[in-house]
Amino acid sequence: MSRVHLRHDTTVDQFLDALVAAAAGEDRGKVRDRLRDCISKHMMQADLCGIFTNCDDVKFFDPFVKIPD
Repeated sequence: MSRVHLRHDTTVDQFLDALVAAAAGEDRGKVRDRLRDCISKHMMQADLCGIFTNCDDVKFFDPFVKIPD
């Protein structure tokens, strides 16, 4: 598993907004949609995390989806 993660105080939407602000001028809506698609394609979130987690029990989701309880 990758050792690269977002900072704990940064949500994926905040990260996306920061990318859009850095990349876009006036056309933020279209750039945001394209960046969101790219992030969704290359990132995922797990419903479980930690040293004692059995990897077989972990379910992965799109980073923009709220994980069901």
